[in-house]
Amino acid sequence: MDGENDQDDPDWSFSDDSVSDDCDTGVEYEITDNCVNSDHIHERKFVVFESCLRQLFLLCFLCLSPCRIFIKRLFGSYVAIEQRCRHGHKYVWGSQPVHGMMPVGNILVAASIFFTGSSPVRVLNMFRTLRIPVIAFRTYNLMQSSYLIPAVKKVWSDYQNDLLTSMMDTRCDISGDARCCSPGHTAKFGSYTVMDIHSSKVLDVKLVQVSEVKNSNAMELEGLKRCLSFLLQFLTIGTITTDRHPCVKKYLRETFSEIVHFFDVWHISKGIKNKLESVSKRRDCAVLHDWAQAISNHLYWCAASSNGVGDVVLAKWCSIVRHVCNIHTGHGPLFSECAHGELEPRLWLLSGSKAHKELELIVNNKQLCKDIKQLAHLGQTSALESFHKIVTFFAPKNVHYFYSAMEARILLAALHFNENSQRPQATTNQGQLQWALSFPKARKGQAVVKPVTIQATFAYVDELMSVTCEIRNQFPTYKSASENSKAQTTAEPKPVAMSLSRPDKENAVLLHKTRFNKQLQHAED
Repeated sequence: MDGENDQDDPDWSFSDDSVSDDCDTGVEYEITDNCVNSDHIHERKFVVFESCLRQLFLLCFLCLSPCRIFIKRLFGSYVAIEQRCRHGHKYVWGSQPVHGMMPVGNILVAASIFFTGSSPVRVLNMFRTLRIPVIAFRTYNLMQSSYLIPAVKKVWSDYQNDLLTSMMDTRCDISGDARCCSPGHTAKFGSYTVMDIHSSKVLDVKLVQVSEVKNSNAMELEGLKRCLSFLLQFLTIGTITTDRHPCVKKYLRETFSEIVHFFDVWHISKGIKNKLESVSKRRDCAVLHDWAQAISNHLYWCAASSNGVGDVVLAKWCSIVRHVCNIHTGHGPLFSECAHGELEPRLWLLSGSKAHKELELIVNNKQLCKDIKQLAHLGQTSALESFHKIVTFFAPKNVHYFYSAMEARILLAALHFNENSQRPQATTNQGQLQWALSFPKARKGQAVVKPVTIQATFAYVDELMSVTCEIRNQFPTYKSASENSKAQTTAEPKPVAMSLSRPDKENAVLLHKTRFNKQLQHAED
């Protein structure tokens, strides 16, 4: 499931080197037919004040006499200005191109909001605060369902087909993890993501609504089933790395015994460290606090140095019980002595002490030892946790989305992540690698050095914009576009509210009670 990670969110600042942010570029250029063409997506748009428009149309273009200026039409972000002079000359000017009955700027505004993961309510309110006329929220929803969501699905489907086709001749090592739309067991949606461990590319994402399964805890297994059912049509899967979800373990063991199942080290290490921190608060066990991070690091070393041999991983793990007592030999036949060199002085545990016994109980836990044999050595799910942060940007957990919008926003996150997952480390003008200090919450104030990657790119947004315009050209009305969207969409689960009985609104109001009802009644008396 979704968890903490030391990775920061990516850089979300869209940049355009050809335009400065807040000052005059000092570059003069002529607006010619080469600059103003049919490519309305990449064409520049400017904010124009009403007073400046008045200056533009103050004089007649034909006779130069003073004119009266009228706003003839205001349609979302589109404005039509009519100029009338005293000699009867009229001229009508439109602020943007129009496709059929829809101004191009209106659909580009909606597309920009959706494809950048922005909140439509906040963005539209920002325009209204600036007193910039813009589309209504209802219009945005119509465009989203008719054009934007189909565009996302088409771009993702084409990208996914190309990606999976390129991997058909290889044996894949994948990782999988689930993410819920809200914390706890009251989640409405759960998404399951499968990623290639070596390339850190999202291969597939499936969204599950809680009404499709018996409870929210079952969404993870259902998501995994759907991902594997789809991917096995294209790929040969050698290994899969997941967390220790009991139902997932059982399903993979019984259904896909030919796929080697590994457990992610981070999930297990985090649990062990939390237990050690908790036990260290007991009397005479404070020394375990100083050992918690070292024991967590030891678990990573056990997995990485054993080449996937489960018994060796377990033998190395169990050696920590003797190591903490400054005993470094005689651990067992598979791992007889510690592999480290000379150690600096540290606070060793006394064999048989209360702290040592508590550590033994944690290390030698029967279920833990069984699972440690399956620790992953090829890779971890840290990239998946980073992807979940991208999903949180596109689909915040404190905002409710309907199924189709939620699915599309997750696919947008996948497109962004795959485009930027392998960004190289940035360098200075002298060619030196750039690093940054970070203070993650999980490290409790301890500084961490992290590489600074080059700036993120957003080429997928241009492709989404182009596909949106293509769909608009093909289906120029909301009705035809909506019918096309429904025809290409697989059956979606009904909203959860539809499965509940809807009471009469008037009766519900009469039966409504608050903690202030008695006070109101006394006041009326």
